[in-house]
Amino acid sequence: VAKGHKRIVPFIEVGPQVHDAEDRVRYLQQSLAELGVRLLAPEVVEPNSEAIAQKLPSVLQQTEATAVFCWRDYLA
Repeated sequence: VAKGHKRIVPFIEVGPQVHDAEDRVRYLQQSLAELGVRLLAPEVVEPNSEAIAQKLPSVLQQTEATAVFCWRDYLA
């Protein structure tokens, strides 16, 4: 945000061990809105780094996102 990002797309994971994705998106959206930053619709991925690597180029092109937010280190 400090570097001027105004459109951020979150990458969230799905799976039987993931129970907090919706809450995290909601809290992130609230926090960014206070800063005047728009959180784009979340991209849902399987919990592995290959999933995000395959999806990332098309998401950035389609959404014109200036940044990506990942919850877990292996997604980043």
